[in-house]
Amino acid sequence: MNRQDIRGVLFDKDGTLLHFEESWGRTNQSAALLAAGGEKGLAQQLLVAAGVDPDTGKTRSGSVLAAGNSSEIAELWAAAGARMPETQLVAELDVLFGSSMQTASAIEGTATLLEMLKAKGLILGVASSDSEAAIRVFLQTTGLAHLFDFVTGYDTGHGHKPSPGMLDAFCRSCDLASASVAVVGDNPQDILMARQGRAGLAIGVLTGTGSEEELKSLADVVLADITGLTALFGLTAAG
Repeated sequence: MNRQDIRGVLFDKDGTLLHFEESWGRTNQSAALLAAGGEKGLAQQLLVAAGVDPDTGKTRSGSVLAAGNSSEIAELWAAAGARMPETQLVAELDVLFGSSMQTASAIEGTATLLEMLKAKGLILGVASSDSEAAIRVFLQTTGLAHLFDFVTGYDTGHGHKPSPGMLDAFCRSCDLASASVAVVGDNPQDILMARQGRAGLAIGVLTGTGSEEELKSLADVVLADITGLTALFGLTAAG
């Protein structure tokens, strides 16, 4: 795919538009404590079960906390001994995760990058395993909402990553061929979604949980962060 043929860019949110550990480390700790009914020992067990390394505190790539949604997290934690019914936990997690987005910050340079992409005529979307409401809170909080043409979360109705439903919905909504779309994400699930949906370009970024090694084995390009798209697409401030 010639990069000049790209007409749309579909971004992941967590670990892509924002740094994963900076934004989600404490939130996931709070979520586990909530699920554990305040029992710190159980909360730690739930975190480890969901993908947090007990030694480093980092979230493992591909784990349910790295790439899953509230429903998947709640299901796993319920099976691991959470003190709250699974259905209630899903709702509580959605509220907690949405609230955390009220203080989240986008990666430095994101607004400028997105403005340049729009000036170039590209159509922009967000596809996240977070709830649609939480995504929209983040976009409003960071002042980026007006730059996006499409938003989908795990609960919007377009399926879950790595299935291609979110990519397919972006293409339908914005009248794009999948081959003209670049998918940008930090996790293997993002890249696999791009592959299954036959996206024109699959781009990995290193601001989330995915390692450079695993992303290079799957993606067409791996960047330090999304601002690297400036050079990749030959962007200038004038578009």
